[in-house]
Amino acid sequence: MNLNNIKLSQKFAKEGIHSINFENKIYSDFKATKFVYSMMTFNIIYDWNRNNGDRVWEKIEALVDYLFETNENLEFFYSTFKILNDKEADKNISVVIGISDDDNIKKVNNSDNIRPKRTYKKAFIDSFKNMNNNGEVTKEEVLMMILYLNQIRNNLFHGSKDIEHAVQSTQNSRLELYSEIILAVNDVFIKVKQSEQKV
Repeated sequence: MNLNNIKLSQKFAKEGIHSINFENKIYSDFKATKFVYSMMTFNIIYDWNRNNGDRVWEKIEALVDYLFETNENLEFFYSTFKILNDKEADKNISVVIGISDDDNIKKVNNSDNIRPKRTYKKAFIDSFKNMNNNGEVTKEEVLMMILYLNQIRNNLFHGSKDIEHAVQSTQNSRLELYSEIILAVNDVFIKVKQSEQKV
């Protein structure tokens, strides 16, 4: 997979209007589909360097390390997270705080890079709130958010979520937020690779 294909996949995930027709009811701008395509692009990205380990969490940790190798990426990371827009901050915080419990996200995240030890859900909420409150983004917070979102991706693909969950307005808002986070990470990767190619 080359960078142009990743950019095309990212453009489709960002700009495509994903709608479904189910039992004669049309759900326009269906966020579950946008999340799936955002994660598909992300999966291509974290698999970019095949020397980063066999397990998904190892590849994700290696990707986050790579994205934070230079401080200049921090500002771009932060500005890319449109979830931090002041107009949306209060709404997004309430969406995040209202996350329902689920067996997959109640597991303790045992990554060596997560301190103190917390569940995926708790680590995500803490990171999201810190990022909004502090006006900056750290490598640890990005890692905790991505590892949590990978659990959500597992929920969608392995049956923890059903169609009823997927069409709920609160779930749609949550998936929209999740998509924006993953798309931001994808954008940073693309920027880093483009800057490397210019050197």
